[in-house]
Order: sequence, then C-alpha cells, then structure tokens
Amino acid sequence: PQFYVNSIFLALKLKDLFTDKDIRALEQTDEHLLSKVLECDANTSNTFKYLELGIIPIRFEIMKRKVLFLQYILQQDEMSMIHQVFKATLEDPLKNDFVKICIKYLNLLDIKLSFDEISSLSKWRFKKIVTEKVKVAAFEYLMKERSSQIKIKYIQYKNLELLEYLLDGNQNINVTQFIFKARSKTLNIKTQKKWSYDDKICVGCNVNEETGDEILSCKRYIDKEEEKTLTYSLFFGRPASDMVLVAMTMMRKLKIRQTIIDNG
Repeated sequence: PQFYVNSIFLALKLKDLFTDKDIRALEQTDEHLLSKVLECDANTSNTFKYLELGIIPIRFEIMKRKVLFLQYILQQDEMSMIHQVFKATLEDPLKNDFVKICIKYLNLLDIKLSFDEISSLSKWRFKKIVTEKVKVAAFEYLMKERSSQIKIKYIQYKNLELLEYLLDGNQNINVTQFIFKARSKTLNIKTQKKWSYDDKICVGCNVNEETGDEILSCKRYIDKEEEKTLTYSLFFGRPASDMVLVAMTMMRKLKIRQTIIDNG
C-alpha cells in the first residue's frame, strides 16, 4: 500500500500541474505587488515593469525549476522509485506530462543537451547553464512583447538587469517613482492620459499640445534661474544623473501647472 501511495505521489509530481491560466494568475499577483511598490498606474505596461527592474516573469522561473528537477531525476539510481516512474512516463508519455513539458522547455531555452549529457553534468554547472539560458529567453520574450506596445516600443534595453536610476539607494524615492512613470509615459499630462482630459492643449500657454517637452519648455513654467531647457528624451538616456535632473525640474513645473488648474 505504501509503495502504491508513493508511486501516485511521484506520478503527480512528474505531471505538469501548472496550466497557462495558473501561471498567468501567479504573474498577475507579482505584477500587482510591483505596481504597489512602484506606486504606478494600473495601466502601466507589465512588460515595462519587468524590463526596468530586470525581473524574469514567473513562467520562466517555473521552466528553470522543472528543468533542474529533471536533472535531479536523471542523476538518481536507476532502481530508485522516482527514476522508475520517470522511465515509465518516458516510455508511455501522456499529454502535458513532465517529460513532454521538460523537452518543450529545453527547446524553448535553447538547451541542446541530451538526457545523458544533462545527467553527466555537475549540479552547479547545469544550474549555471539553465540560469543563463532562462535570462536570455526571458529577455527575448519581453523585448518581443515590448515591440507591440506603443508607449514603450522605442525604449532601448541591452539586457535584463535593474536599471541604474533604480540602483541609487540615496536617491529620493519620489524622484525614482517619477522617472519610472515618465519612462512608461503614464504621467498626469494631457497627451499621456488622454482619457482624463477634454483636449490636449497646454495648461500653461493654452496654445501648444501638452507633451512632456512642452511641460519642460512652456514659458509660463520656466524658472528665471534655469540655465537651459531640458528635453524629455533625457529620461531615456544615460547617465542616471540626467534623469534625476530632468525629473526634479519637471516635478517643479507640474506643481506650477497644478496651481494654475486649482486656481481655475
């Protein structure tokens, strides 16, 4: 009886228990938490959050863990129960079983190794290979998603890593959050929140279209001490100090804008 119970348990462990719906639900929980931490709008691109923070979506973490567990099974004694159940699954595969899913994941991650080759590698070496491949695959997936999203399709990323402006622990958190919103184009200005306004005319001059650059250059918002007019494009370049400078300038100008609105 105990052998039967253990066999059932192992068979279940070797079955793919995560449906696409389950994985998406887990990712949505992650994305909701990120939105709270960053205090960003609900309509902020999830792809953007992952790329800015250098985080891989949960689906790729699940791939990683399953492929690593595959190696664990392959390195067990051939007479062990877990290896026997795996062998039976390999010889008589079912839809969405562990073996089929692992083969699918190995292909998606571009890991061109046979089961024998995977078994012969040290745990450290195989984990290193899988971790690197997962990061590359996640980055390619996110970049493909980015290319179909108008607000972020032109932002350039070299790899999946936490961006410099988010690394500075001494930086004002409000400035960091503002830069994040500016880069995702979710600031409270007319061309970025079209659904909140009846027109796109600049609140300051009542002439030009209210874009990020207009906020920075509108004569009604210009401080006498400003040496030069900054441009919105600085949010998408380097170094991070330029982002901080333009963010602080724009935050000051948006306060003036809000005062104008409040005063009617």
